[in-house]
Amino acid sequence: MRRRERPPRGSVLIAMLWMLMAMSILCISFAKTVRVEANAVSNTRGLTQAYYLAQAGISETIYKLVVYRLEGGVSSFSAEAELEPRDIDRGRVILHTDVADVTVEIFDEDGKININRANKDLLLSLLLGLGLEDDRADIISDSILDWCDIDEDYHANGAETDYYLGLENPYAAKNGPMDTIEELLLIREVDPQLFYGYTYEDETGSLRHMPGLNQCVSVYGSGSGVNINSAPYTVLLSIGFPPEMARRIIAERQERPFKDQQDFNTRVPESPGMEQLKAPIVTRPPVQSSYFSLISTAKMHNSKLQKTILAIVRLNPRFPLKHSIVYWNENYQTQTADFELMEEQGLP
Repeated sequence: MRRRERPPRGSVLIAMLWMLMAMSILCISFAKTVRVEANAVSNTRGLTQAYYLAQAGISETIYKLVVYRLEGGVSSFSAEAELEPRDIDRGRVILHTDVADVTVEIFDEDGKININRANKDLLLSLLLGLGLEDDRADIISDSILDWCDIDEDYHANGAETDYYLGLENPYAAKNGPMDTIEELLLIREVDPQLFYGYTYEDETGSLRHMPGLNQCVSVYGSGSGVNINSAPYTVLLSIGFPPEMARRIIAERQERPFKDQQDFNTRVPESPGMEQLKAPIVTRPPVQSSYFSLISTAKMHNSKLQKTILAIVRLNPRFPLKHSIVYWNENYQTQTADFELMEEQGLP
């Protein structure tokens, strides 16, 4: 009679352990998936909140500008708006909420160079002030002029349609005024670093900010002249003010805006004459301008989530709402760190 074979001892236990291990792995994987999905939902909710808060910051700032600019005074603002109306002159509105802080940077478009009206001399001065070598500055200035003129004739170092058709992703030259400054990114030799600006270390190891073209030029504004009360430091240099005088102008206008040309001449008596400058200047109070760039950034509390929106607004008392939004960019890349560096350097 054959003896019945018994299974190896412990095989059932080993099988059970393998099953438990497999179930543990599945549970851990499921928990991770749930956590990732929960974080995704939380991030989506946070970004949605930040988006609408950034919009609210723009709406609040437009309201303040409309009241202060067009109605000659300030009525009661929302309880969340901490800054006094005078801070509109200085270019910043801050709102605090339970879930986020919103900062709106205000830039007077009349304080920038009108890119559609700039001549070669002014463009060269601006580009050299932004740190470009002579040859590259010459190429870009000529290429900007070629982009905006109505013909296919080259400036000495410029670019017309035949140049752009030879690129990997070809396109034609505009041959007309720019509608937005982002068109500069299509122009020969203009790269994102030149357009947006960048941060670098100087010889002492300190971080410095080099502004980009987007902070210095505009397609909006009256074009009658650069507003001395709101022009960035680099623009002041470009139109012909020496560095120390540009800093003096900024310091003076931070105390109070220049009310007219006579006030400017009195407070900055050593200023070059108009005939020595590369562009005409005006002394309009910033809030009396018609076009403003508003960069609204909502930063959520207890997280790194934030949203930035850029809007360009035109104020006009004849409009039903006394303003219109002429440009809207929900994908604007914030330059907050650069703004902080600029403040440390005493720049606008």
